[in-house]
Amino acid sequence: FQTTANGANIVGNSYHIDDENSIYGTGDDLKIYHDGSNSFIKHDGTGTLKIQTGSSAEDLELQGGRDVFIRVGTPVGAHHTAARFVDGGASQLYHNNTNTFETAAHGATIHNVADARLVIQGSGHPQLDLSTTGTTDNCSINFGDSGDGDVGEILYAHNGDSMRFYTAGGERFRINSDGGWIVN
Repeated sequence: FQTTANGANIVGNSYHIDDENSIYGTGDDLKIYHDGSNSFIKHDGTGTLKIQTGSSAEDLELQGGRDVFIRVGTPVGAHHTAARFVDGGASQLYHNNTNTFETAAHGATIHNVADARLVIQGSGHPQLDLSTTGTTDNCSINFGDSGDGDVGEILYAHNGDSMRFYTAGGERFRINSDGGWIVN
């Protein structure tokens, strides 16, 4: 430990036993401590706790040994999960402590929401694009329930360049590439 004209230098490590704090700020605004089971960086003062990098060329990385959670709420009140990033798996977004949006190997799912809806809003020409990387695959919008995931379907068939409409698992209407249509 060395004192200098500008303050003090610590050479080597500074050790604290469990439940001892490193305290910063006139009003004990920031504490870093370990309670024997968990480690904490606790901001309990005015203003905002900001974690930032020194320049725009630097990244900020949060890393957990398993999953990473972002929770909101006071330590003495109810904690609500806002996001969870699963090790080697899904990214989940929560609304009111309920997982409502989740990525998966097949894409993403909106779930656990009554009357769920996807809103695409823009000031110009909002679009929903469904495309495939192949030339023979199809793009579709499926309608269903818990017993059957594709009872209704609007399908664009790349092979034949037609738009097809299905109900009860069968094709009912088709618009061909020349504008002609077929009713089944």
